[in-house]
Amino acid sequence: MGGRHGSKRKALKNVNSVGLEGSQDMNALSSGDGNGAKVAKKQRGQKSTTGSGRRAAQNHDFDESKMHSCDEFGGKMKVVVEKECKNELQALAETGGVEGKEVRRIHDFCIVDAKGHAEPLESLEFMQKRKKKMMLSGVVYPEKGVMEKAVGRRVAKPFGPVTGYKVVLSEGERAIVVCTGRAEYRVVKAAAVYKKWFENLDGQAAIAHQVYHAVKTIGMETVRFDHVIAHLARCKVTKDFSSPREGLLINGSFVLDQLKMVDERIASCGFYAELKEEVSRYMYKGRFASEDSTGIII
Repeated sequence: MGGRHGSKRKALKNVNSVGLEGSQDMNALSSGDGNGAKVAKKQRGQKSTTGSGRRAAQNHDFDESKMHSCDEFGGKMKVVVEKECKNELQALAETGGVEGKEVRRIHDFCIVDAKGHAEPLESLEFMQKRKKKMMLSGVVYPEKGVMEKAVGRRVAKPFGPVTGYKVVLSEGERAIVVCTGRAEYRVVKAAAVYKKWFENLDGQAAIAHQVYHAVKTIGMETVRFDHVIAHLARCKVTKDFSSPREGLLINGSFVLDQLKMVDERIASCGFYAELKEEVSRYMYKGRFASEDSTGIII
């Protein structure tokens, strides 16, 4: 009994497979394509299609002959990393020599205290008053040229101490420069772990840069407070604040100092006096603050 049932199932399976192939042949021939017979023949003898869904839908086979193996490249991938230097002096020497006060660029930078804990650069004056040092770490690059890892020099340990910092403004760009006793380092990019410590100062520098750009573009004699507010609204550097006006006034003291440092003539223009007056009268209420009938901010 078992033998007869087994042979019947086998025969039924063969009939179904033949019927399926026949239906595929008929679909290919009825497509109206002159190559229908060839398509039908390919469908009967094709292997399972592999690759992306698009390739499968287009009935394309994956051609393994076009693949490249690691053996073709010697079995190795060359990874370029920055050369490590023992100290700041060696890094300066290998990125352009040491002649007086050097200027370099620094990438992947971080500011730390003596114990290696990250510190905001703005706290430098406070730390100096407490007789505590702040150190600099990162990859040192030449002042100019392409920033390729082959020319970068990563200093093995934090170096310094940091003696000061400044914001450099021009009509085309802005930069934050960190100073040590041996060199000035133009910040290119903060390390990933230091971004949250650096974003406040970087945001202040962005606002100061756009204010300076507006003053130079409109003209010192004609620029007014409302003109600068309108410019800040367009360039969106104050998007983290409730309004461009709030963003400017909260950072107003910083902006006033930077404008005066970059060009002392700005301190005598009408806009500078307006901004100074607005900053002196401004009281930050916050996004969700309200004022009750007594005038107390809650």
